[in-house]
Amino acid sequence: MAVRHGIMKICAAAAAMTAALGLITGPAYAQVASPAQAHGVQVSPGGSAHAAAASGTAPKLLATIVLPVPTAQAREAMVKTAAQVPDNHTGSYSLTDSCGGVNGDILWQGFDVQIWGEVWGNPPYCGGSGQHSVWLSFYYLNYLGGISYFNKGYGYANPGQTVGFNSGLIDPLDAAGLLAGITVTLCSSVGSWHCGPSKSF
Repeated sequence: MAVRHGIMKICAAAAAMTAALGLITGPAYAQVASPAQAHGVQVSPGGSAHAAAASGTAPKLLATIVLPVPTAQAREAMVKTAAQVPDNHTGSYSLTDSCGGVNGDILWQGFDVQIWGEVWGNPPYCGGSGQHSVWLSFYYLNYLGGISYFNKGYGYANPGQTVGFNSGLIDPLDAAGLLAGITVTLCSSVGSWHCGPSKSF
């Protein structure tokens, strides 16, 4: 599923950018210069790839998207090889403040992330009314060459409650680069709105 998803994103992005910017990306099996080669991306010249295809050896499918990007790190993220699927990463978090907390897990891979777990609030005598919640944030390079930011809360628990949550698979459709700066944060409106401990992945 991840490979199919990556191929769909690459094809859609390449078509959109070619039409919008008047760029010619060349054949599907294209030779890409640095920074991709400098970072170990194996790219075969067009002729070699076609020869490999004729011989029955499946070549690596590579699409190059050319966009104005703000940083060198962002430029590196623009070259994506569908045959190279990022590894799954998992983690856990346990964050508390004086009147509540969250325990949960996280799974992320390339362009996708998901969190789940439980948020709880201590009894009302701890700090009065208000809710505890967990917030997931990250940023990514979008297809316009800018940086998009995601920040959303889950699992709102009133005092004395324990609430389960599951974000489901979060998959930004406009992501042109891998998700970065993934952070889970415990926030609360007990007393006044504030965010406390966090954990980055």
